[in-house]
Amino acid sequence: MRNYDEILNEMKEKYKELSKVDVLEGSDIDIRLRVLAGELYALFARLDYIERQSFFATAEGEYLERHAMELGLERRKAAKARGEITFRLKEPLDYILNIPAGAVCAAGDSLRFITTDACNIAPGMLSATAPCEAEEGGTEYNTAENTVTTIVSAPSVIDSVNNSQAFTGGTDIESDEKLRERLIDFCSFIPSGANEEFYKNLIYSVGGISSVSVSSSDKGVVDIYVWGKGEAASESLISELTAVCNENKNIGTLINVQNAGIYEYSLFINVTPDACSLETARQAIIDAAQVYFESLNIGDPVYKGTLGAYLLANTPIKNYSFPSALSDYSGTPSVMPVLKSVEVNEI
Repeated sequence: MRNYDEILNEMKEKYKELSKVDVLEGSDIDIRLRVLAGELYALFARLDYIERQSFFATAEGEYLERHAMELGLERRKAAKARGEITFRLKEPLDYILNIPAGAVCAAGDSLRFITTDACNIAPGMLSATAPCEAEEGGTEYNTAENTVTTIVSAPSVIDSVNNSQAFTGGTDIESDEKLRERLIDFCSFIPSGANEEFYKNLIYSVGGISSVSVSSSDKGVVDIYVWGKGEAASESLISELTAVCNENKNIGTLINVQNAGIYEYSLFINVTPDACSLETARQAIIDAAQVYFESLNIGDPVYKGTLGAYLLANTPIKNYSFPSALSDYSGTPSVMPVLKSVEVNEI
């Protein structure tokens, strides 16, 4: 697209060609041409913007979502991380202490978690645990164990809180690039009512699923493997997915929806911290490894080289090595790789 100066110079040259007179700096004609050049530049910029939004290969934001909607796709929403919070007393009470749903705790200054169900601390007891979810969706809420320790809103007699297990399942809203990739995949292999893409889109339309793998046989059997938001899908969700697929399947097709198998990956890594303590590097590696595994899909491999490069780029370490016993995982179409544990030692 031409810039403002190019437009103005072109207009001055055309004026000189037609009038045989130069445009004098600061003259009435000069001012008029400058104003008009500014309006033309704004118009060209708008036309360029509209052109980019007209094609999903270059569209952004709301316009990209409109292209997706025309093909029956939607941007995947952010999911909230879930876990449990334990409320503790300093001394036991002689009455039942009810902690209602909606109690708020926090990790650090900004990550807030809200209980989704009430819990009771019985007389003579010191603690009770309640299910909890992040205040908002996003991967930043996938916090490690013992990090949610701030009381924001809870009965005043509560002395302390913490999460004995990590909060998991939080995902970010789908980016433009990820949505664009799905659109390109969709257009390169349009669902026909019987192929794998057809069933994948059915599954994603229900919600609550982060990854799908589909395999079919020439005998009319379609095996669909799913993985929920950071964990296996619930039985009720499996039943809902099965019902949706059965309502839309071809005659004579047998649908089998099930949770993917799990490959538990134990990460062992030796590192050299970069201007920080080993403990700081260890926690950063645990958090980064969790994010890395949450980005994987059913059937994906786990290669040491790729994982190591990711950790080197996203954690405060300047060198790393893996024990010889740690091997690559090549992936299986019906299996979801998940992070089981992380052990970090210093080189």
